[in-house]
Amino acid sequence: MNKLKVEEGFVQRNQRRAEMLHQLVDGIDDGLFIVSPELKVIFVNRGAMRFFQPVSEPVGRTLLECVRDHRIVELVATAAEKGTRMKEEFLVAMSGQSKTIEDRVYSVEVLSLRATMPTEMMVHF
Repeated sequence: MNKLKVEEGFVQRNQRRAEMLHQLVDGIDDGLFIVSPELKVIFVNRGAMRFFQPVSEPVGRTLLECVRDHRIVELVATAAEKGTRMKEEFLVAMSGQSKTIEDRVYSVEVLSLRATMPTEMMVHF
């Protein structure tokens, strides 16, 4: 009986920690995607949704469907293949046409979440 209470307390503390971490990550202004080795979106925070045109239900979609920029996806794929941290800046046209004042430069950083491969990748904007 006592062991059961200890386990329940442990589970509750871990759930609270996970909820706090989720709120923290979701509340930052920076964009953050967590993608699987197959480049499918596992998690996306609200900050990332401001960087790109909103995609309904991004979790489970490919990263390309969400960011709509092959260069960013290629950077993530290369970082995943090499198992290294990579960072690059991209000029992203907001209008979809020619370069305008609305264009933005995105600094994109990609890193592995584990030492073993294949692994989930974090994509930070």
